[in-house]
Amino acid sequence: MAGGAAIMAVVAAVMFWRSDPRPLPLPERIAARTDGVPTHQVLSDGSRVELDGGARINVAFTPLARLVELKGGSAHFQVTKDARRPFIVTAGTINVRAVGTAFAIQFGRSELEVIVTEGRVSVAENSVTVPKPAGTSGSPLGGAITLDAGHRVLIPTIGADELVKVPQLLSVAEINDRLQWRIPRLELSGTSLADIVATFNQYSGKRLVIGDTNLNRLELSGTLRADNVDALLRLLHAEFGVVAAQHGEELMLRSP
Repeated sequence: MAGGAAIMAVVAAVMFWRSDPRPLPLPERIAARTDGVPTHQVLSDGSRVELDGGARINVAFTPLARLVELKGGSAHFQVTKDARRPFIVTAGTINVRAVGTAFAIQFGRSELEVIVTEGRVSVAENSVTVPKPAGTSGSPLGGAITLDAGHRVLIPTIGADELVKVPQLLSVAEINDRLQWRIPRLELSGTSLADIVATFNQYSGKRLVIGDTNLNRLELSGTLRADNVDALLRLLHAEFGVVAAQHGEELMLRSP
């Protein structure tokens, strides 16, 4: 059940400091599917994780910290706020620390990329990121980089001995492009419009509503990204003459 040398070193340090004699919870192991659809998992604290590209994580929650080790691939974390227990993700040579926020970590060929989509995180070399017990001095993230929402940092993993402290501000379009792996590509084969709309409403920024009950019986085939509403509307209009009308924050689908 060991989670690998990196996370076990941190767990050992936490065990040395903790005063609670109860046994620590066992680590969990979660593996991503490889069919192009990211895996969605909810951890025991309510935090949500998406994994892709063969990513897998080891999880060890303690009374002092929530510790996660990311092994390759890409991951997006939506962290449940808990000021008493920081959420620390170890990836390669770095640790990313958050309390209640959202961020992504992606392994590249020669670098790690950290993108903050909500809130703020700290990034530091994992050799210095160990939770300190109450009443002790010193920062648990000495020499850390602070990243606010909308920023990223690239950290070389080949031929570099320290962090590259050059955070970059990304546009919304750039963030969406970097994290497009989170959006599944749907392979439709006689799939009902009702099922398609339900999936699109999970991933797109627009809410689709079927205005005529007879449209529920429509079936579509083809390949679409689950957030590409415009492509779906074009297909519906070309194949069935379906029209879409804006009603407040909703797009109402109606028969011709």
